[in-house]
Amino acid sequence: MPQEKQSRRRPFQGNNLTRFTTIDRCTLEQVVGIDSNALTYLIEAMSPDYNPRTDSSDLASERIAMIRSYLYGGCFFHVMPTVADEYSRIPSKTRRLTHEQVCNILLSDGPWELDKEAIMLRAQDLFTYHNRERDCQVIAEAEAVGLEVLLTCDQDLIAKLGPRAKGLSIMKPTDFFTKLGIKPGAKPIWSPAPSNPLYDKNWWGLG
Repeated sequence: MPQEKQSRRRPFQGNNLTRFTTIDRCTLEQVVGIDSNALTYLIEAMSPDYNPRTDSSDLASERIAMIRSYLYGGCFFHVMPTVADEYSRIPSKTRRLTHEQVCNILLSDGPWELDKEAIMLRAQDLFTYHNRERDCQVIAEAEAVGLEVLLTCDQDLIAKLGPRAKGLSIMKPTDFFTKLGIKPGAKPIWSPAPSNPLYDKNWWGLG
């Protein structure tokens, strides 16, 4: 299990979600991390204006998978320090505050107890195979806290560091949701409350 200090808040308390069932469907609950792009896609899918039918990008399926993994999988996503640092640097104040609010209410961003020197050495080792320093930092942090899965839409990161990661599976949200094995017609573990923008939408459902 990840090594985390006592949380400053209770997961899901006051987050516009309603517990729908007590089934713990996600066998990897508490050990799933997300990188910066996966975090952004989750937030974009939560937007009141988001509609996958009008999403002409190649990432609509990944946005849907992030929402479904969260609601149907019962997965509690963790955000590593480097990811938190990255969203804190978003130039747009509105987008930056949205990221902060989602992480503070819906996700876990620590605080973590990490050996910074060990993280640095591991990141340097990973840099040999993938020359993006902050990606290597995220992987090193995820390994250090004991995450089992890291979700990302960066195919280059998956290809280069996936085979090198220790005790950590790096995969796309769509692949992760498939591995959860949730069948059509399943009910969500978390159901959007009436105050949630997703409440009156049905695109995230499984039929």
